[in-house]
Amino acid sequence: MQLRVLRRSTWNWLPVFLSVAETGSVSEASRELGITPAAVSRTLRLLEDHLGRPLFTRSGRSLRLNAAGLQMRGSIRAAVDEVDVGLMAFQPEPFNGVVRVAADGALNDHFVLPALLELRNEHPAFSPDQQILAERDISKALCLGEVDVAFSDHAIEDEGTDCEAIGSYTVGVYCGRSHAFYGHEGLNQQAIGKQPFCAPSNSGYFACPDGWPRAWPRQIAIRVTLLSAAIRVACEGELLAVLPDIAVVNECARGELHRLSLPQLPARDVYCTTSGLGAQRPVAQAIRTRVRERLLAAQGRATGAFPILARG
Repeated sequence: MQLRVLRRSTWNWLPVFLSVAETGSVSEASRELGITPAAVSRTLRLLEDHLGRPLFTRSGRSLRLNAAGLQMRGSIRAAVDEVDVGLMAFQPEPFNGVVRVAADGALNDHFVLPALLELRNEHPAFSPDQQILAERDISKALCLGEVDVAFSDHAIEDEGTDCEAIGSYTVGVYCGRSHAFYGHEGLNQQAIGKQPFCAPSNSGYFACPDGWPRAWPRQIAIRVTLLSAAIRVACEGELLAVLPDIAVVNECARGELHRLSLPQLPARDVYCTTSGLGAQRPVAQAIRTRVRERLLAAQGRATGAFPILARG
């Protein structure tokens, strides 16, 4: 079948496929599209018959995209994004609609989410879809068109994406009030490394390294997934933890945590990555700018709370 004929014959079915591919459910897609589940299932079958191959792996009522389906979803999502960019020129409000934003680690709660809420208050038509993804999943989501804007601790330089360094945030080694190092100054790297640590899990939302240099040995007693859990463990006093300074300002002010004076850990760089088309949207540029502003403000706040951070 000629490509032109194939495109014309399948064109009206593609939105149905994309809805099922992105919601993962025939019933959810039927509600989103305003048609019956039977009509959704019939459309999927017609599309697969015309393409000559299945797009889903079926198990009972469960649908899971296979390799061909993943490729099709990525292609259609990219086409939809390009259409959205074109239609944006005719919108009186450039912040209208859904924007999918992903972040990892400490970036979400203290930088990305506050920036999104700020923009939402200014532009009621703006509807951010905020996702917490492990860094290894952000790159895949960008390539598949599942995410429009992403923030991470490492540069993502995949083909078709635009990556920019937008700032950094500081981290430090912390202990709770009952720890033997609480209030101590002048500790060296070797002494601190011999203490048991709470560290990020090797999988999950908080999968990125916490900022402790890989070349420095240390003892890891427990791994946790969420940043909030790492803060709680450190406050208990038995274990040390490397934590973003901005995340524990209140705990330090209450005396629940103490920041050890050494070692001086390098700041964590922050990168904003968009798809090539997503970078053209004014809302993507605005989100990047607001997060950058919050990173700069956080450096000033952390420096004021922890004078050691002012040293070069």
